[in-house]
Amino acid sequence: MQLFLGLLIIFSFILIAIGIIWFIVIMIKKRRFGYPIVVFVVGILLLISSSFGAYFIVPDYNATNEQEGENFYQVLASGEDVQGESLTFTVDEIGSNEQQGLVGLGVVSTKEKPITVLLNGSGESQAIQSGDTVTVQINSISNFASLFILKATLE
Repeated sequence: MQLFLGLLIIFSFILIAIGIIWFIVIMIKKRRFGYPIVVFVVGILLLISSSFGAYFIVPDYNATNEQEGENFYQVLASGEDVQGESLTFTVDEIGSNEQQGLVGLGVVSTKEKPITVLLNGSGESQAIQSGDTVTVQINSISNFASLFILKATLE
């Protein structure tokens, strides 16, 4: 969905540019300028509609407070496949493993039911601080003694 909206935004900018250039050429040649205006307006409308669509993309799962963290833990404990889904969560704790180049983020949940998200140690993931709200795409899930470890990538 995000790829489609990105391509739609690029296409709308192209239409806007074509409309403007076409309008300028027609003004120089002193001809009727009906079609360039239509192309320009369609480009503007596509840009506005795709921007609204990008604003309303919602994640598959939320864990921004303890109740949502508890609900997400129950989803994981039930064995539901969340691989490939998106998760928005509030970072509770931060740890790192510099040897493997990973950053571990604790998801807000009760202390008895911990969830950890592992990210590659890129510049974006290094900038994350405790209390930040982050959206990731879940790549794989591991369970060790009621501790869920999710390997994910930032969205």
